[in-house]
Amino acid sequence: MIAFLMFLFLGSVRIKVNNEIGKFMTYVTKESLRFKTVQKEENTFVFLLKHAKAAEEFAKNNGIEIEVFRERGIPRIFKRYGKRVGVYIGVAVFALIVWYSGRIVWYIDITGNTSVESSEIIENLEKLGFTYGSDFKKLDFDALRRRYMIDNDDLSWLSINMKGTHAHVEVRELRLGDENVTEGLCNVVASESGKIVIVEAEEGKPCVFPGDYVSKGDLLIGCVMTSGEDRLRFERAKGRVLAEVKRSFSFTVPSEKEISTLTGGEMSEKELVFFKNNIKISRNCRIPYQFYDTIDEVKYLYLPKGLMLPLGIRNVTYREIQKDRVKLSASDSSAEAEKIFNEYLADALGDAELLSFVREDQNDENGYTVKCDAVCLADIACGIEVADNRDGADSENDTVN
Repeated sequence: MIAFLMFLFLGSVRIKVNNEIGKFMTYVTKESLRFKTVQKEENTFVFLLKHAKAAEEFAKNNGIEIEVFRERGIPRIFKRYGKRVGVYIGVAVFALIVWYSGRIVWYIDITGNTSVESSEIIENLEKLGFTYGSDFKKLDFDALRRRYMIDNDDLSWLSINMKGTHAHVEVRELRLGDENVTEGLCNVVASESGKIVIVEAEEGKPCVFPGDYVSKGDLLIGCVMTSGEDRLRFERAKGRVLAEVKRSFSFTVPSEKEISTLTGGEMSEKELVFFKNNIKISRNCRIPYQFYDTIDEVKYLYLPKGLMLPLGIRNVTYREIQKDRVKLSASDSSAEAEKIFNEYLADALGDAELLSFVREDQNDENGYTVKCDAVCLADIACGIEVADNRDGADSENDTVN
């Protein structure tokens, strides 16, 4: 690497020796002239610019035939463009841009979010001064994280890590349990109808018992408890109530199915990406396909040490698709229905435990229809806030017999 830089900054000349190679090399070695050999080119050497003149003079005085090729390196550039001030200004501006580009955010990647959109998180960060083009060398990421948590209640944790000019934002969404829905009085009611199996009241008074049948909205655990004839004690009801519930679903697999196949037709467009701006490079023409899928790829430019520039090429490929409708056979319809059935059953159960199910299949000209009634063990406890209308007198009754 050092030798490369030396030949680049001091300049070099390539010389090919056609005869008297031994004599020429003896002189070069004796005078300690700096050179390097050229691979795959016999008897060809690259000399430092200041040593090449001595080698040329020796060859001329001793009848050694040599071929001298053009100079290379920075001295040659200065010699050629020495009087063009614009070139130096351009080089200086380019060097400044390269230096500064390693200090700014070119790309932001959000991970860990499911319900909160990445665009919303980026927008909130932008309000705090962190966005595309921000000088991250001047930012206090700990202060930024604290301000985000204070100003927004959608996340429970946020971390920003820079890898070159690429910002990795890792988040954890805020998830509230049922006990945090309200801080006031709360009753526990049935979220769906079923037969009570287990009642586990952590707080409040149980109003149902195993074997009871309840309908949706019935009171399961109350927030009012009695203590003696004239005393009422209020507390927020809380607990778990397991019940056998029935959940039903149905779906139909159509007798005809649309399939898509690639025809081989393909066209592409290219755009220059600079931060959030897109500049078309290729000719903007109308897509000739009626149906097509799209492959959108962006390749960013990288500097040494992994520094990513906010400059890239977006290549959008459009592939033509032919759509046909085919009639499904009975076996194909059954296989398709089986896959869909498992998805529907999983959605219907959720966190419940499947006890049994009855399934009815019917295949006719309209399609393959499946109806299912599933019995499962589910927690039907649902906290409902109730108004606290107790006045001062009522509060006294809470503590006075």
